[in-house]
Amino acid sequence: MILFFNFKQKAEIFFLDNSSAAVDIGRDKKYHIILSPALYWIKKEKLPLKYLHEVKKIAPTLFEDILPKGEYSYFAYKEEDNFILFAYEDKEILALLEKKGISPTNIASISFSQTALDTSVEALKIDDERVLTKKEGMVVVLPALWFLDAQALQKHHFTPSKHTIKLEQFSHIIDTKTVYKLGVFLGAFIVILAVEYFTYYGVLQKLSQQKEQLFKQHKLKPTLIQNSAILTHYESVAVRQEKLREYISYILKAQLMKNEKITEIAYENKKLHIVLQGVQKDALQRIFTDFYKKKIALDIQEKANQLIVEVAL
Repeated sequence: MILFFNFKQKAEIFFLDNSSAAVDIGRDKKYHIILSPALYWIKKEKLPLKYLHEVKKIAPTLFEDILPKGEYSYFAYKEEDNFILFAYEDKEILALLEKKGISPTNIASISFSQTALDTSVEALKIDDERVLTKKEGMVVVLPALWFLDAQALQKHHFTPSKHTIKLEQFSHIIDTKTVYKLGVFLGAFIVILAVEYFTYYGVLQKLSQQKEQLFKQHKLKPTLIQNSAILTHYESVAVRQEKLREYISYILKAQLMKNEKITEIAYENKKLHIVLQGVQKDALQRIFTDFYKKKIALDIQEKANQLIVEVAL
């Protein structure tokens, strides 16, 4: 999904996402590019540093445990007592812009969804499968099925951002003369480091491959916050399933008289639904002994000579 509209009467907003559909691009138009969270990695860190240039110097170290293999650029800004850091691949973003038909001359600015998106709404639909939302102060992409009341992403959800970046086409390329000069200064260290390098190189390569395989195998998301949100979701599902098995076992052990019977057991809307016939209210404590012992709340209704009991999970 691509969103674009007039911005300060000079340029249009263009929401860039790696699954966005193609659109017609005006050759003479300017665009404010808003990067989807799928195109960058983000971290919030509290650091004993004062200046941004100091933070940017150590950014590669802060991201090295989560970034797949690649050539990254880094950006940072301060928010209250924390630094918000970004890692992104210029090459990946430039290739995607080219695919959409946007040349460098069409670009007025480039910024992140983190700084350009108004997150007053809990969830904003990118498409039928994904939404933009905010988790622990970070704008992330999560599955749309988790947010049944998500609104469509619209132009008024974006606001101007002063935090912009410039993509470098050749930022990671060093010319031959520079290589030779660096070689002179680093020559003295090569001998010392050679033994350690060959000892640990194989180990590092193996760990790097295992990390990439792990991300692919489990379809992990780009940021730790997204993965944490997914883990929390499935943990809550597991807890409910465990309770459901426990409660059903209580019911199956219930002591019923000859004329008493359970006609229905169902699970719906995070509730266990039980229908009983031939049971008086004063017999419920006998039938639901385990529930009463463990002080599990029961919602009891009487309808058409039946007792309907619901237990929240």
